[in-house]
Amino acid sequence: MSRKTSLIYIFCAVVFLMPFGAHAQEIMITFEPTFHAQHAGFSLYDGNPDDIFTPPPPITASSSKLTSVDGEWTITELREWFRDVPQSRGVYVLARIDPDTFALEGGVPVRGGNYDLAHVSFSASATSTHTLTLSMPFLGDAATPSGTYLFFAAELPETKSVYDEATGIETTSPYTDDDLAAWLAYHGSPNIFGPTSMTFEATFEYINDGPPPCTEDCFSNVLFLPGVKASRLYKAHPPGCVVNCEDQLWEPNTNSDVEDLFMNPDGTSVRSDIYTRDILDSHFSFGNGDVYGTFSKFMKSEVDAGIINAWSDVPYDWRLDPDDILEKGAQTGERISYLTATDTPYIIQELKRLAGTSKSGKVTIVAHSNGGLLTKALMNKLGETGEEDLVDKIIFVGVPQTGTPKAIAVLLHGYQEALLSGIIVKTSTARTLAENLPAAYNLLPSEKYFYDVATPPVEFSNEATTGDGFHAAYGGSINSYSKLRELLLGLEGRSKPAADNTDALNVLNYDLLTQAEALHADLDDWEPPDGVELYEIAGVGIETPGTIKYVDSCPFSCLTGDPHLVMKADPLLEGDGTVIVASAHAGTGTKYYFNIADYNRTHTQVNHASIMGAANIDSLIDKILRDDTSLLPSTITTIAPFFANTKHLVYRVHSPVSLDLYDSSSNHTGIATTTLPDGTVVSFVENNIPGTYYDQFGEVQYVFSDGSTPVNIVLDGQESGFATFDIDEMTGNVTVASTTFVNIPVQPQTLISMSMSAGGSISGASDLSIDTDGDGVTDTILPPGGVVMYEDFVADEEEVSGTPVPQPQPGGGGGGGNGPIVTITATATSTSTSTPEATRTPPAATSSPEIAATSSQMKQPTLAVKKIVAAASPKPLVIAERQDATANNVKLVAGVAASLAGTSSPANPAGERWWSRAYKIARNIIRFVIGL
Repeated sequence: MSRKTSLIYIFCAVVFLMPFGAHAQEIMITFEPTFHAQHAGFSLYDGNPDDIFTPPPPITASSSKLTSVDGEWTITELREWFRDVPQSRGVYVLARIDPDTFALEGGVPVRGGNYDLAHVSFSASATSTHTLTLSMPFLGDAATPSGTYLFFAAELPETKSVYDEATGIETTSPYTDDDLAAWLAYHGSPNIFGPTSMTFEATFEYINDGPPPCTEDCFSNVLFLPGVKASRLYKAHPPGCVVNCEDQLWEPNTNSDVEDLFMNPDGTSVRSDIYTRDILDSHFSFGNGDVYGTFSKFMKSEVDAGIINAWSDVPYDWRLDPDDILEKGAQTGERISYLTATDTPYIIQELKRLAGTSKSGKVTIVAHSNGGLLTKALMNKLGETGEEDLVDKIIFVGVPQTGTPKAIAVLLHGYQEALLSGIIVKTSTARTLAENLPAAYNLLPSEKYFYDVATPPVEFSNEATTGDGFHAAYGGSINSYSKLRELLLGLEGRSKPAADNTDALNVLNYDLLTQAEALHADLDDWEPPDGVELYEIAGVGIETPGTIKYVDSCPFSCLTGDPHLVMKADPLLEGDGTVIVASAHAGTGTKYYFNIADYNRTHTQVNHASIMGAANIDSLIDKILRDDTSLLPSTITTIAPFFANTKHLVYRVHSPVSLDLYDSSSNHTGIATTTLPDGTVVSFVENNIPGTYYDQFGEVQYVFSDGSTPVNIVLDGQESGFATFDIDEMTGNVTVASTTFVNIPVQPQTLISMSMSAGGSISGASDLSIDTDGDGVTDTILPPGGVVMYEDFVADEEEVSGTPVPQPQPGGGGGGGNGPIVTITATATSTSTSTPEATRTPPAATSSPEIAATSSQMKQPTLAVKKIVAAASPKPLVIAERQDATANNVKLVAGVAASLAGTSSPANPAGERWWSRAYKIARNIIRFVIGL
């Protein structure tokens, strides 16, 4: 006979004999309701108001109708207990049972699995209310199964007696909670004892039909999808490895790491053992070093504060196409392989897991950069199974929805992909990786990009000697997707360049480009499903390449090497440094503008790569999660900021020098190197001067500045060659003034410097001082203004020997060739710079025209003022026009002469500098040819 049957056949007395055990056991039963239990919006009674002799009728509880997901029960006693019961022996019990046998489901008692209990005290003289927690797990949890549940109160005996029929010995021991669990399970043992007294059991059928709706602060859990190159990738070392058995391929430590990530021409991985397990928190090569570290801390704080229940960052193999990422993702321990087929794709499983524990039963997706394209594909896949309602909000941050011109430079040239000037990863290796990388093709400007953006993504010089037929094939600019496609595939007839020739435009993969076109045809017009809100956040205010312009590498003369095309970025202020607004706002969502320029003036510098760490971005995400965007952070608006009158400067230099800026507080903007504790040397970008931002396009380096801070500009020689230095003064996106210093001879020890006062104007620039051989003596001074040819300002001993040397005048910059005194500081500092051979740290910029620079060549740790060899004055600028073939030939002769070494000889007893002799040879030829 079951326990339930026994309860039905009770006599009017309050004594009930249980049908098992060596000895009959008395259990006291009450016939009147003694409690009212409330949990998550539904109620249980332990009695039947119509018939006190009948157990209470079962009720049904649906998870979707609960008001919370927790284990809290509130129980009100409706009458006094039979007698006073201490807490050690009073219990409330919740159990999931077999509806046929009324034994515990599964037979074996598992506390927290198929039953739970909580101890309370009962009083015979008063009623009370108990609040307690019971878990199996909690009702409303996705893991709690449907079934028959019962709830009752009981008094446990103090002891239990066990009689051994074989020996005739009866033993007594304390009664425990485990004894009650055994009684619930009906193990059939003759030595199982139940409670001393108990109430009727309130039975209910539980139906798990989805998460309960939320009524207050029902904020959704968050799934975060990062951008390209923002998940770490690994491979395991062969079996048998016992130390360092995991090789991190990304971020790479060597060129071979990237080679292990190479893809086949069909877009599949060459290696089959690549996996991921985490996203990037910080990296030296990303601006201020932070990628998602600050954002991860912010999301954790949202959970800790109880705003949301959980969040998850989802690493993925960013090399792959979105369909592969969403259909794969097999997890083994911490490792997630997107190269392995699975019935449980990781991203979709994480989304469902988060939905199961979310207050709202839904998930908000936050996506950065390429993560936005992946989100669109994810929503389409959820739509195929009718599960798109698992998502309630989508927040895009800096998503190139219709592509970005920067991707053109990456695929054609390996732009910005080299690490530590090629020591860790060569540009050629990076370009080879990108060539068969589906993700890179997905970031190219799509056909819709051309409908939304008037600025052409590519322009060409019309110079016949270096145009290589591009201007003839495409005109001055690429203004349609069809023309861009022809260029990417080399349909004008160019040959595929050698891998190491990254200056030459690559010829791309036809199949992968076609695949990317199909993806954008599917995603560019995507709209969020009904009930899903889309938010699009675009960064603005910092110079962002809007056009990749191919120009002559030697626009005025070429003193060495052959003329060729080089990339030049024409920047727009309507972007975050990588993605322009039109692409980031190409969807149909609510649009926000994050003014990065304003933010960077008072916070740690951010750009596209580090935007998720911006405090105001995190604040906006918090407001969107809470459904309260009435008061926006100070640098975020719903109306586009106006940049047409914004003054700023663009510094641009061609190899072979580094480009560094320093302010009065010794803050640095440019490339720096440092040595980690393990001895690894790494390079990274510093943007520490407020209002400045470093970038690099091929062999051309840039620093963009809002001009608000006075700075010292330092060009530090890296190898032998000739440098060209440009400064553009811009208002909005229009160049209003410029100066170009042409054909500056450079050696590894050369140090070139000038100062720029605040105001964003070239008129605030000092003269350019050139210390060619790094001996602390300024050899040449060039005045800013227009095109300045180095050879027109070379000091000539013969010309100045009988003439007083003009003294430097303060406040250079208006032309004329006089410049500032150069102070040489011998003391090196620990600040790392881009010069690996020696540490040269220019001191802070000042408001005076003096420029200070540290020279590693000096022996004495003292300050010294060196004599300046001033430019001959009044010598007019002589600039040969390009169409003057004779003059150009003369300059080329000067270039040949410039290769002569500066050594001592009978004809040159003083060891005259090579550039001085070269200039005089070229000058004499010029005078002979054109009659000067």
